[in-house]
Amino acid sequence: MSQPLAITVGDRFPVGERLYRLTPRLAESTIAARSVLLDIAEHREVITYGELSESIGRSVLPRHMGPLLSMIGHDCAARGEPSLASLVVSA
Repeated sequence: MSQPLAITVGDRFPVGERLYRLTPRLAESTIAARSVLLDIAEHREVITYGELSESIGRSVLPRHMGPLLSMIGHDCAARGEPSLASLVVSA
């Protein structure tokens, strides 16, 4: 069985000009969002910030998606994958 994330809870990652710690709560939201985005990618679609927020139980609100999407990008990079975060678009 593969790891839920290729990045480690507790580590810090760049998000814009700041460093954010991957907290257990942010990791849970990242795992949930990754699952949704893998499905979106499989269907060659895109998803809005609001739709992604709804699909992960509003654990992250649309206007606060920056750190979540950055963690998804870091996770994808650690796996050698293209960033799933690019599938999230404005409404």
